[in-house]
Amino acid sequence: MSLSKNFFLRLFDFSFSKFMAVEAVEIVGIFYVIGIIFAALMAIVIITEGFNNGLTLGIGSLVLAPLVFSSYVILLRIGLEEILVALGINEKTKQLENS
Repeated sequence: MSLSKNFFLRLFDFSFSKFMAVEAVEIVGIFYVIGIIFAALMAIVIITEGFNNGLTLGIGSLVLAPLVFSSYVILLRIGLEEILVALGINEKTKQLENS
């Protein structure tokens, strides 16, 4: 994955004169991987803390952790897809304005 030279210029463009749509599409996968890693760490912490507080809570955390992990990843994926759809709509609208 190669980011364009203008990535950081657009990132710190406080006037928002140019959108980072192309760059956002390229880096959304990175955010998804980071989110999955965060969700996995969160599940591990839930399980560890559950067993640290007793066997019953540990068994309960074994049920809860996969639900939390799955819910987080599903919501993350939906949120990232919404961003990509909005950016796609923006690009198509620009194309219609220019034609």
